Amino acid sequence: MDDRIINAIRGWLNCEVSENSSYIHLLLNADGTNLPEELITYFKDAHKQAQQKYIDKINEFNLDPLNQPPIYTAVLPLKTLQGYLGEVFGGLIAITQRPFNLDWEIPVHLFSFHDTVFDWLDMYLQNAETSAEIPGRTGDDNLAFVRNENNEITAVLFIEAKCTLTHNPSLINDAHSSLSKGNIFPVSRDKIKQLLIEKGDSESLNFVDAINNIVKTQKNRFDMVSYLYSKKPERKHSWISQSEINRFYKGNRNLVAAELCITDLLKSIDRIYRKGDSND
Repeated sequence: MDDRIINAIRGWLNCEVSENSSYIHLLLNADGTNLPEELITYFKDAHKQAQQKYIDKINEFNLDPLNQPPIYTAVLPLKTLQGYLGEVFGGLIAITQRPFNLDWEIPVHLFSFHDTVFDWLDMYLQNAETSAEIPGRTGDDNLAFVRNENNEITAVLFIEAKCTLTHNPSLINDAHSSLSKGNIFPVSRDKIKQLLIEKGDSESLNFVDAINNIVKTQKNRFDMVSYLYSKKPERKHSWISQSEINRFYKGNRNLVAAELCITDLLKSIDRIYRKGDSND
């Protein structure tokens, strides 16, 4: 990611760190009324391949693109957009805050593989009845990687992301439980490779080579819960404990729990996903 974008987003995020030998807690706050343009740019890029898939579907139906929503996320249900927002922010926190003092990379986002969304869009473009909610995508929410100077992936950060407009403690517990699975290597690695090959630039293809050898080179799996909300606790400092690992986490690995409160979260979603790429 461009250093200018990293620095702008890092400057927008206010972060308080608590840590011990195997657990890091990040308490972040951000002003949703003052979203950096670099943040909007990053979200646009995160959805670029999925956006092209939407355009291809418009062309398949021979529809006038000028008469369609400019971005595919503009018509999706709010709950789906909350999930998307949480997944992207989970990765951004990893990149900007560098948990475990590692330089994390996120080569692609997996939105193109949210098949139920594109089935929903197919129905929408046919003016057929659509459901109020869309089932989530299976597999990893987000993945961050560390590569060494030999283009070898040495560590992977598994990110489980949750987002609520208020506060929901069951989401926190579910996220910790989901991260407890025993696999060391990410199940979505072939999908990441497919997207990187689709991008086709030299850096993406270089990353494909690294993923091809991940089973040989990866030494560590790290875990991260990312919890995004807009309702701050009134009687305690944070929703997730700053010193004790959640009882639903059984992974026995290095864990980071990041919680981010964004003011005016609903307006932020609207700006990013419904108006961020239009002329409104």
